[in-house]
Amino acid sequence: MSGNKKLLKSITSLGIVQIANYIFPFVTIPIVSRILGPDKIGLVNYAASFALYFVLLVSYSFELTGVRRAVNIGNNRTLINELFSKIFFSQLFLLLVSFVIFIPCLFLVPFLKQDYLVSFISFTFCIQSLFSQNWLFQAKQELKFIAGYNFAARSLIMVGVLLFIRKEQDYIIYACIFNLVPVAVSIISFIIAYKKFQLKLSVPAFSDVFKLIKEDRVIFLSNMIISLYSTTSTVILGFYHSNDVVGYYTSAQKVVDIARNVVMRPLVQGLFPFIGAAFTKGLETGVDAVKRILPVFFILTVTVVLGLAVMGPYVIRVFFGEKFNDSIILLEVLSIGLFAIFFNMFFGSIVMLNLNMDKFFFSISLFAAIFSLVLNFLLVPRYGALATSVIWTATEFIIISIQITIIRKRKINIFSRELFSVKHLLKSLKNLKSLES
Repeated sequence: MSGNKKLLKSITSLGIVQIANYIFPFVTIPIVSRILGPDKIGLVNYAASFALYFVLLVSYSFELTGVRRAVNIGNNRTLINELFSKIFFSQLFLLLVSFVIFIPCLFLVPFLKQDYLVSFISFTFCIQSLFSQNWLFQAKQELKFIAGYNFAARSLIMVGVLLFIRKEQDYIIYACIFNLVPVAVSIISFIIAYKKFQLKLSVPAFSDVFKLIKEDRVIFLSNMIISLYSTTSTVILGFYHSNDVVGYYTSAQKVVDIARNVVMRPLVQGLFPFIGAAFTKGLETGVDAVKRILPVFFILTVTVVLGLAVMGPYVIRVFFGEKFNDSIILLEVLSIGLFAIFFNMFFGSIVMLNLNMDKFFFSISLFAAIFSLVLNFLLVPRYGALATSVIWTATEFIIISIQITIIRKRKINIFSRELFSVKHLLKSLKNLKSLES
């Protein structure tokens, strides 16, 4: 099977399963939102937002840098085993560091003290990051395994919600299902990857672990900073406003995340190693690959954003219920930002990182985080969730503007008006099957 055909098959299969995966939330959301209500939904989502900092620390940047290294290594089994061991023990070290930091937070941070058990359960999601081997599946373009893992986790979560969520006090059970099921599935995924790729786990020198962490720190810091203007906005909102307000915002954000993950995750996971391999053959080859994909990507983005803008209010009313009507205006604002974040991920994660523009990526993320945090602290206390939504959307458009400017200044010619003409867009759709050649 050719590389292009394998890419198309991988993205398609992952996309189909992702659609199935996100049908499950539309089964569980109406049940959970009506039983638990905005207050308990806000409580669980707020704890998850805080725990996400530690999830990011354990994940580090290996889903990007691990893929990049593995693509360059190729099929050298000895070097793959060496990389696998270094990444695993680096993440194990970071998990221990996270635990040491989290325990004092559990007793010092007012919100976490509000419900110790939910906060600790949310933290256990970090274990999922340790055992997930998505970086290796991506590098090998074996996306069907990632798809299967996600499908299994979502299926079990849905079954758990249908069986065990009966009253408002079951929010603790909901937190357990939401966090512990993915952990269990990730351990199974780890065993599958270990056997399929005939991996051998060996304890690396501590100096090698620190070296890997140091080398990948720029992309990690970029990802952490990105979280500062996304996750921290929820934390700031919860600091100044009630759990209900947090529930309205996180519910609207949930719909946006579903739309993003159904379309964007399969593309990023499939295109990152594909574009990376193209750039290893030369800048011109990589640019040509980007130009072939960009028009189709544009059409998909516009379709998803327009669909969400039109259907969003109905989604909120049908799946969350009348109690969440305040989420509708928030979703309308966030859906505008979804257009920018699609291209942010494309130009940032797929193009810039494959061109080793890590420092530019970090600088953009740092500027965006500072911009977002300042505005959140200034506006959220008075204007609440609406300010959070507007700031998130504005930040995403600023990021994509800077990314495009930097790529142009680096004389990397991936843009032209012709690519986005109606004639060329229609031609791109007709020629989509050419990826199989």
